Parts: sequence; C-alpha cells; structure tokens
Amino acid sequence: MENTSLGDLIEALGTNSSTVYVAPLIKYEYPDSDYLYNLYKPIFEDYPSIEVKSLSVFSHYKPFFAALISRDVIFHYHWLEFQDLKSLLGMPWKLLWIFLFKLIGGKLVWTIHNEQPHDQKFLKLHLFLHKKMARWAKALHVHCKTAAQIMSKTLNSPISKFYVIPHPYFPSKLVSRNEAILELKRKYGLTLDESRPIALIFGQISHYKQIEAILADFIGGKSETIQFLIAGTVKKGNQELGDYLKDISAKNPHIHLVTRFISDSELPYFLNAANVCLFNYKEVLTSGGVYMALSYNIPIIAPKLGCIIEFEKQQDIHLFETDAERNTLLKTISLA
Repeated sequence: MENTSLGDLIEALGTNSSTVYVAPLIKYEYPDSDYLYNLYKPIFEDYPSIEVKSLSVFSHYKPFFAALISRDVIFHYHWLEFQDLKSLLGMPWKLLWIFLFKLIGGKLVWTIHNEQPHDQKFLKLHLFLHKKMARWAKALHVHCKTAAQIMSKTLNSPISKFYVIPHPYFPSKLVSRNEAILELKRKYGLTLDESRPIALIFGQISHYKQIEAILADFIGGKSETIQFLIAGTVKKGNQELGDYLKDISAKNPHIHLVTRFISDSELPYFLNAANVCLFNYKEVLTSGGVYMALSYNIPIIAPKLGCIIEFEKQQDIHLFETDAERNTLLKTISLA
C-alpha cells in the first residue's frame, strides 16, 4: 500500500472538474492550525478545476441535490462521532443525507481519525455506525499504513478500500525561546523560568490525554527542574479535569495552565518556548499535535500507538510503552 495525495484520490473518484463537499466546516480563518484547511491546501493551490465547499450541520443536504444534477460530486466526511445525547440527536439528520447521497450513486469518502471515540462513550453504537459508513464509502482515507491495517480489521473492510494520504504538516513561525517566554509572560501572566526546561502539553484538554497521570509522577518535589506548560481549551464533558488542573496549577509553581483557545498568532510562542512536547494518550490513531510539534522541530515524547509508531526511527521523536519509560525520557530529554 503506497502513499497517495488527496488530489490523486479525488481525480480517481471523479474528474478534474469535481466539486468536493467537506464536513465539518473548514476554518479558513485559522490557516496555520486548522487541520482541514491544511489538508485541502494543496487542492486550493494546485487543482484550480476542483472546487471545495465545506458544510455546516444544517447544510448536509447540499451534496445530495448537487449529485442529482452532476456525477462529478464527492462528499468527504470527517469525524462521525457524538459525545452525549444532545449531539446524538443530530446524527439521524447527518446519516439521512449521507445515505441518500450514497443511494443515488454519490461518491462518498470518509476520513477515519479515531478507532474509537476518545471519551469512550456509546462504543457499540459508534462501531455499528462506523461499519455502516465504511460500507457506504467509496474510499476510506487514513493517514498511515498502520491505521489502514487497524481499521480494516475493526470495520471488517477490505484493505483495498483504504487510501493512505499523509497527515498535513502545519506552517511554523520561529522566534527565539527567550522572546517566546517573554511574550507568554506578558500575554498570560505566566511565571515561567527561562533557566529551566519546559515540557509543553497542548491541544484540547481531555481525559484520554492522561495529563493528570503525568503530573502525579512529577509534582510534590520529585522533579523541581521541569516546568509543565499546559495549553488548550477544556473539551466538552471534561470540566472536572479542567477544574483539577486549575487547582493543582494554583498550588504548584512548576505547573503553568492556559485554558483557552490558542489563536494562530499566539501558538508560535507556546511551541517556541518549549524544550519538549509531551503526549500521553491513552489511545490514539492519528495525532495532529505530533505533526504540529514536528513543524516546529521540537523533541517529542509520545506513546507507541497508531500512526505514531511509524515515527519510531525518526530523530527527536522518542516513543514509550510504559509510564516508567515516559518518565525516564522526560527527565533525560528535558535536562539535555
């Protein structure tokens, strides 16, 4: 199974004049950090005859009616998941238009980001829906060969249906570490010490990232040399974790917390201030955070899971299988 490009996949399914409908919405206002924008950026730049239109929840009907008029329509779907009963109520509407689009011969592409929902809720229902989606899809898009092998078994789908299109890298803006730390102090009032290493944990704050497990091994005087910088919004349903981190950061001068959305203009300061980016996923198939850190050439510590496995031999990416390995790597790399 060889890597391909999104443009090649689109042309294989349609024609050079295809219209590609994308759900959910592409955040054009965040070109440096939005995954969807950077995934489709080569299409915007190199395939002028392919039109990309992104869809809100309420406009899922548009691909169906477009496909009634033209065969050169592709519906590219991402993140078919729900977290609670409220979001579950929107699923019938989404699935109705996906199914009707497929029923009239529409070309459906599904990008598989996770083997299971991160919050581990409604697993049986998710698996049922995901197997349906895999059968309806003309092509299944994953970001690495490891993910194709995992999801082929999970979804009982033939490996021939999978297309490996690598995860996009993100644009980077490099500034000096001192400048980055000074800006974080000015902007957020953080009390970072320039003379000590900073381990960055960034992205949405959620239980599946096991942030509290890392801190439990290092707070309380066990390692006064390492500072932890945790930055990102608290994911819906994880408010208890957010409150815990606020409480523990207020009591410990080595833990610095920013629980808000980090804009494109501010993101470089967090990444340039860090000596190492730390990921402690409980489970993961593809990690956008790892690719963001790679764009900034920061040493990475991450679990040997999903697509991350394929970085095992890459310089400055250090993988672990146990908590003890993670802690040893963090101490060694931070002090180096």
